[in-house]
Amino acid sequence: MNTLKKLSSLVLTYQVDKSLRGNGYGKELLNRIEKIARENRCKLIQLDTFSFQAPNFYQKNGYEIVGLIEEHPNKENQQYYLKKKLTY
Repeated sequence: MNTLKKLSSLVLTYQVDKSLRGNGYGKELLNRIEKIARENRCKLIQLDTFSFQAPNFYQKNGYEIVGLIEEHPNKENQQYYLKKKLTY
């Protein structure tokens, strides 16, 4: 059995269209991703986002900032790395 495969998962990209934001779709999608991760016994989810995307959204949903790259992808923005430990 491949232990690493069983304990890890990867979400490449997801985005809620701007016209649909604020209606709970992002939260619902994130909840479904977390549910699938728990069903597969994943211990944590890690992700990245940019300052012009959704760092506050993830923090509101229990994600912790664990890294930051200043002035990326340009001088006015930052790239955030976040994690959430899953509980059972």
